Amino acid sequence: MDNFETLVLIAGGVITLLALSEKIRLLLLKPIFWLFCRPHNEIQDKIETKCVEFKSSLEETNTRIEEVSKRQESKILEMNAMSFGLLSILHDRIFQACMYFITKEEISCDELENLEYLYKGYSGLGGNGTCEILMIKVRHLKVIN
Repeated sequence: MDNFETLVLIAGGVITLLALSEKIRLLLLKPIFWLFCRPHNEIQDKIETKCVEFKSSLEETNTRIEEVSKRQESKILEMNAMSFGLLSILHDRIFQACMYFITKEEISCDELENLEYLYKGYSGLGGNGTCEILMIKVRHLKVIN
């Protein structure tokens, strides 16, 4: 074997080693890549899962809020109707009692107190001036014991 053949063998060996070293380097990089990149992918997957869960929870909460709002609107309408009904009953009761006492031209302390109590509730509900005028007339009646 002459120098040229030896040189060719050495060069071939170096090239082979370089080629192998690249493969070895890639083999060594795979676990490093797996160690450092895999957790990021897992974290990304977990974040995406949590986002989907959060979105679902948010949609469920919005649905519940809409249901509660509808029930609340219904209850408000019901309460308004009851308030109007109570106002109507108080108006009628005050009107009838005032007309009776005005016709009678006198009222007892207890009757006046009862009438004032009814009128306080009536005016608190936003009653109009009709009963107010009648109450002024009743307050000017002769008070008996």
